[in-house]
Amino acid sequence: MTDRMRQCYCFGPFRLDTSRGVLFKDGYPRPLPLKAAEVLGVLVESRGRPVSREELMAQVWRGIHVEEANLTVTISLLRKALGDNREAPRYIETIPKRGYRFVAAVEAAPAGGAGAWQAGVPRAGKMNRRGIGALIALACTLVLITAAVGSLVRAPSPRVIRMVQLTHSGRVDTDPNFVTDGNRLYFVQRKGGQGALYQVSVLGGEPAPLPTPFSSTVLYDISSDRTSLLIGDSSSGDVDRPLWKFSLADGGVRRLGNLVARDAAWAPGGRGLVFTRGSSLYLANTEGEGSRRLAEVDAILWRPRMDPSGRHIRFSANRSAGDSASLWQVNSDGSGLRKLSPIREASAGRDEGETDGSWTPDGRIYLFRSSARSPGGGIRNTLWAMREPRLLAAGAAPASQIYVTPMSLFGPRIGVDRNQLYVIAEQQRYELVEYQSATESFAPYLSGISATSASFSRDGEWISYVSLPDRTLWRTRAEGGEQLRLSPPTISVFYPRWSPDGRSIAFMGSSPATAQQAIYIVSRNGGLPRQVIMGPCDNPTWSADGRSLLYMRGSMTPSGRRTDLAVFDLLAGTSMRTPGSDGMHAPAWSPDGRYAAAISDGGDEIRLFEFSSAKWKTVARSHSVGNLRWSDDSASIYFQDLFSGPSDPVRRVDLVRGGTEQLTPSHPVTPADVVAFYFSGLTRAGHIFGTLLRNNSDLYAIEVDFGR
Repeated sequence: MTDRMRQCYCFGPFRLDTSRGVLFKDGYPRPLPLKAAEVLGVLVESRGRPVSREELMAQVWRGIHVEEANLTVTISLLRKALGDNREAPRYIETIPKRGYRFVAAVEAAPAGGAGAWQAGVPRAGKMNRRGIGALIALACTLVLITAAVGSLVRAPSPRVIRMVQLTHSGRVDTDPNFVTDGNRLYFVQRKGGQGALYQVSVLGGEPAPLPTPFSSTVLYDISSDRTSLLIGDSSSGDVDRPLWKFSLADGGVRRLGNLVARDAAWAPGGRGLVFTRGSSLYLANTEGEGSRRLAEVDAILWRPRMDPSGRHIRFSANRSAGDSASLWQVNSDGSGLRKLSPIREASAGRDEGETDGSWTPDGRIYLFRSSARSPGGGIRNTLWAMREPRLLAAGAAPASQIYVTPMSLFGPRIGVDRNQLYVIAEQQRYELVEYQSATESFAPYLSGISATSASFSRDGEWISYVSLPDRTLWRTRAEGGEQLRLSPPTISVFYPRWSPDGRSIAFMGSSPATAQQAIYIVSRNGGLPRQVIMGPCDNPTWSADGRSLLYMRGSMTPSGRRTDLAVFDLLAGTSMRTPGSDGMHAPAWSPDGRYAAAISDGGDEIRLFEFSSAKWKTVARSHSVGNLRWSDDSASIYFQDLFSGPSDPVRRVDLVRGGTEQLTPSHPVTPADVVAFYFSGLTRAGHIFGTLLRNNSDLYAIEVDFGR
């Protein structure tokens, strides 16, 4: 890069540091591929002057032959990052048949660095002997002080040098772990309900598959010698899975003992295997044998990691679906269990929901991420670094922010070089759609609004839905019009259900501020939602007369999360347990009031409860059942067959004639960025409708300067 390019350019809310290839907006780095940053640098440098496509290709790709389409894609990425519009450009103007021109006002400034700082330092004059002696004495004193309390001096805050996008598939799975051996990144790429193991160079490029014997694979960790991966078989959809060792040399797999875990990781230096199941943390040997329980927390546990010294283990915990995640620590012998609050200590008590922690290879820095609602709405995701206590330090230093973004972040993972981090950055878009059986494809419904959990009132006049990403409840006329928001932004809404008379909607609401769950009822005409049930609860569904709600109750036990079903009498304000419902969830009351359908404890059966006889029976089996819906005549149950194929097809159970029918194909026609379809129910015309998740999630490398 020329001296001329070693500049910072400011325009609007943006600042482009061409020396590092980083674009900032309002002071925060924006993810941008390196070539895109270089293209932007050339355009900004040449502001006001048309730059031909040939000139851009020559300056940025410098003799490397690439298709012109690469430049078109790069310009499109830049416009997206800048919030620009081709038709009415504020920054990048397209000049037909010529090239591009940067049209915004720009201010240039030096990029900074040691030279710039030294320029402001006055030159020292001559010093007499007394002055030299005093200076030597002062230097010695400083050396002694530094040696005694150097570990107490707060190091400079981490600084992002550059962020580079490594993959461009948009399908990197955000749920499992991803790991690196220093040369390659290993991750899971998803299509529908299936996950496949892939690898890609740490410099980026085209991902290559790593075949496993499983139809769906989850990744946990990489061994200390970088020769094996710790994986699981996720084909069944169970959260607790058998653990397998995958050889990177020949692709062979071997079961590790009889372990079944939610999440797991090898301890550094072959010290064993840490894993979580339910509400407990365990330690076994590297072959998965001789496991013993180290700790138990009244929560779901995941992401266990042992520090490089082997002294203690940290893990993430969630007490309930609406709770903020938290970090915990326990010593390797099971003593000293405590909750960590690094952000609360650094940010005057603010709870950010901390998770996904791991150490740098030398164990000196602990990195983690957080997610919280921004004051103005939306979600703020942050990467943090916390320096571990050293010889004379009383405790760990406060956590420092590395990177803040409205995008969802997953990770970080640390490379062999501690200054190299890797994250998954995700941007999601939801689209309400209707299934077109003639073309086996999806078409926008209600103009394809960003919504989920849509449902019709019994008379078909109204439709309710949950707007995304803010999760507020809305209702509108079935044909559009009379749109009204029914819930405040302080409540996140799940599973809204219309009352039989179409006047009210029941829903589960979670408060981001208090992490409490409750079931509410709100009028179709608006007003303040009325809380009717408190505590861990979910999936409210109405009785035929509208006087009761059937719902799922949840609680944590030593063996994990426990659920059952109960009927809440809205007049008496009391709940009664549904007999034989232990472990069941996601209930759906039939419109005629005679039956309740629910999903079994294992998630692979639809169970039917007859209220008159108080007996249960199994009416359907599947890989993993989800999204139960009744037909209006109570003769059929619709559901989504999760994890059975790329599309999670919708099926119908005929309760009169018996049997199950598949209604959507295993491979419907969908755009490339669609990774899932969530079934909501049937339109008034009897067509399947729901929400498409259009997801762009990719791996990024972040180079960070942690200082000394």
